[in-house]
Parts: sequence; structure tokens; C-alpha cells
Amino acid sequence: MEQQSELVSSRDLRCAPRLELGRRAWCEHREITLYLPVVNISRGGLFLQTSTPLLAGERLRVSVLSGTPSIVLEAEISWSRTRGCVAGVGCQIVSFLDGVEQYAALLEQLRRGTLERGMPAGRGCSLSVFSR
Repeated sequence: MEQQSELVSSRDLRCAPRLELGRRAWCEHREITLYLPVVNISRGGLFLQTSTPLLAGERLRVSVLSGTPSIVLEAEISWSRTRGCVAGVGCQIVSFLDGVEQYAALLEQLRRGTLERGMPAGRGCSLSVFSR
């Protein structure tokens, strides 16, 4: 069941501050599942570190590893960067499948600086790829 939220608002996607997360997420895309670093998140999107070629307009199911209950969302790739310091994709959140309240709480913890971070951002870019 899709959960809509005021977190996803088309008028303020670019204005929302990006908050460093330093966690990982399972990302399901077509026939593969990737275990990717989530470099940062905002009210309307997230940046996933990957060198795997993913195209703008494609959709992912993202399960953010952030505790229980889980945060599961559908995201659309807005842009990709294959070169430079950190290769990856910028994604817009389309809908929450689970954990919309947990996502809001996670943003608030990051904003206040009260969340214990996992891996440092931009590090640990090894990928696990599983075929379905």
C-alpha cells in the first residue's frame, strides 16, 4: 500500500537541504539488487553512490537500513554521474511503501545531529549484486 506524504512535494524538491546519512540501502532495479551507500537524503530525494549504469527516468525500490520498522520507498532516478569524486544517482522519492514516519524522524535526527552515523559518506563503495 502506497503512503503519500507531505515529505514529497514537487514545489520544494530543490530547496530541501541535503543531510549526510552514511548508511546503506538495498536497491532493487529490474533484475538486480544492489547494496549501495546512501550518501545523503532530503525531504524529496536521496543520492546513492554507485558505478552501476542507471538511467534517468528509471525507478528503484529502495530499502534504507535505518532500524525497525523499515523505510521502503519507490524512487525515480533524476540524474546520474559516472565520473568525478563520487559516482552515483540522484533520486526523487515517488512514494513510500513503508516507513514514512520513520523517514521524517530520520531527517529530524540528522538535522539535529542526534543520529549515530554508520559508514563515513563517500567510503565503502563495494557493491553486492544479486540477480533475481
